[in-house]
Amino acid sequence: MGQILFIKPANSSFMIKDEGFLASQYEIKSFLYRYGNAWRHLRSLLALSVWLFRRLPAADVVFVWFADYHSWLPVLLSRLLGKKSLLVLGGYDVACVPEFNYGVFVRPFRGWCARRSMRNAGYLLPVAKAMIQEIAEQAGPIPGVILPTPTGYSSKMWFPQGDKNEKMVLTVSAGQDLNRLKIKGLDLFAATAEQCPDYDFVIVGLQGKARQALENLRISNLRLVGPLGIESLREYYQKANIYMQLSLREGLPNAVIEAMLCECVAIGSRSGGIPEAIGPAGFILDERTPQAAAAALRQAMAVAPELRSRSRHWAQSNFSEERRHATLRRLIEGHH
Repeated sequence: MGQILFIKPANSSFMIKDEGFLASQYEIKSFLYRYGNAWRHLRSLLALSVWLFRRLPAADVVFVWFADYHSWLPVLLSRLLGKKSLLVLGGYDVACVPEFNYGVFVRPFRGWCARRSMRNAGYLLPVAKAMIQEIAEQAGPIPGVILPTPTGYSSKMWFPQGDKNEKMVLTVSAGQDLNRLKIKGLDLFAATAEQCPDYDFVIVGLQGKARQALENLRISNLRLVGPLGIESLREYYQKANIYMQLSLREGLPNAVIEAMLCECVAIGSRSGGIPEAIGPAGFILDERTPQAAAAALRQAMAVAPELRSRSRHWAQSNFSEERRHATLRRLIEGHH
């Protein structure tokens, strides 16, 4: 096996985990494409072009995280030179929700970059099965192989410890703007808190205008906590009895799986990969309303002690790092 070229648009934790695993198994060269204004994109594209010109002839595999501005060129050149290409799709890159300015397909040229990337890639690796239909809707017929491959999570990093706060309901979402608040269903989470005054609702990670909007509601049983490091976040998962993910749009929700590994019982909307993440170990809303969420919450609270170990077992069995690593190894080495 020759070199793997690893191309990423950020240093997100799940990208770094894939990069670290591949580096432990193969010789890899990494490129960070920096996003920004038009001049930044032009500089990044020129730098990527030079890097590919130098590196691609000696490489065997090109591995790209997300279909976007940064992916179309390496995937195209891989196809022209007969190189294997793996393109990971996370959810935002198959989305088009113009009312919330959400998804790469909101902007025509950005959508073109993502569409060409998907059509030219040898392997598409969406993180959730639910994304297959969206790939077809946005990109049309795909010549390559589509293989849903969830991101992986460490049960040694995310684990239960101590007693649960029986009344605590948690959700986790980074973000600062009002569109993010609505996409992640935090307005519905807050409305559900108003419906259930006997429970303590906590949002971790919110900042800026989104946080201010929820603070202005002055809901007495809703507490807002800023971004946290892994250890502090894990303590919230360990304390929470219920985890709620009420998003309008979602790929595979990382926080749901982390929470389930810490033996939270999960409630989620029927959106994207949320039902896949929760599986038979939690509750899925058929309607995104405060009343439906409140009803599901009361039902979950009643059976939470019986479901905690099932939640962790489901997450361990279906979303382990080892399972993802085995899939990537098979694809890279030619077995699928």
